[in-house]
Amino acid sequence: MKKFYTIALLLLLGCVLLACTRDNENTFYKGKTGQLQLQGVVLNVPNKSNLQLALFALDSDNKPKQLLATEQYKGNGNALAFQLNFYLDPALSFNALELRGRVTQAKKLIGYVTPWHKQQLTSQDLKGIILELAP
Repeated sequence: MKKFYTIALLLLLGCVLLACTRDNENTFYKGKTGQLQLQGVVLNVPNKSNLQLALFALDSDNKPKQLLATEQYKGNGNALAFQLNFYLDPALSFNALELRGRVTQAKKLIGYVTPWHKQQLTSQDLKGIILELAP
C-alpha cells in the first residue's frame, strides 16, 4: 500500500512539473469560437461627454496593424462600464494588443484614456480592466 502512495505521489508531482514547464510565450487567449470580449470601466468620464474606445493589434514596432473593435459611449459623470467584442483571426500575426480611447465634449477633445497594452493575453485579462482619463 505504501508503494502505491509513493507511485501516485510521484505521478502527481510529475504532472505538476509538466504543467509548470509548458511554454506559453507569445500565445494569446482565444475563446472557443474566436469571439472575445473585453470588459471594464473607465474612471472620471465627465457628464455629457463622448468616449470612444478602439482596440488595435500591434506589429513588432508597436504600431497599429489592424483595428479589431471600436465602440462609443456617453459619459454620465461616474465610472463608465464598457464592453468590446472582437474576433482574433488565427491567420493574423501581431505582437500585442492595445486599447486606446479619447473623450470629447461639444466636439472638442478634452482628454485621452491611459492606453492598455498587453503582449500576452489570458482569459483573466479580458475582465475587470480599469482605465483612467488623462488630460
